[in-house]
Amino acid sequence: MKLPALAAFAAAIAVLSLPAAADDLSLEPEAIAALFPGHYEARVAGGYRLLIAAKEDGSMMGRAFGKEDKGAWKLEDNKLCVAWRSWTRGKFKCGSIVQNGDWYVATNAEDGDTMQFRPVDKRVVMAAEVGRTRGAQR
Repeated sequence: MKLPALAAFAAAIAVLSLPAAADDLSLEPEAIAALFPGHYEARVAGGYRLLIAAKEDGSMMGRAFGKEDKGAWKLEDNKLCVAWRSWTRGKFKCGSIVQNGDWYVATNAEDGDTMQFRPVDKRVVMAAEVGRTRGAQR
C-alpha cells in the first residue's frame, strides 16, 4: 500500500484489518472534540506505525517511513477530517471514530479503510523512530 493510501485517513491514515468489537463505543462529536487536538500513535497495514501531532489551531504533523508531512484536521458533520500536504495531496478524508478498549478505530466514509490509533505522550511523537513494528499485523 502506498503512502498516500496509508495517510488517507488520520489521523492518518489507512487500512488495518481490525474486526469491530461488539462493545465498541461510537464517539459523539463532543467526545471527538475532546480527543483532538493531541498526540497519537497509529497502527496501519504492513506493520507500520504513524506518529501524529494534532494542534489546537487545526494543523498537524505526521511521521512515518522516516518521513514527515504536515496537514490539517477539522471536525465536520460529526466526523473527523484530515488532510496531508503530500500523503493525501491536500484532500480532506473524513470518517467516524469508535473506541475499542484503549484504542480508537477511524473508518473512512468514502472507502471504508480503517486505522487504529491511541493517544500518547508528546515526547513519544517527537522523539520516537518511526517504521516497521515487530509483530504487527500485515
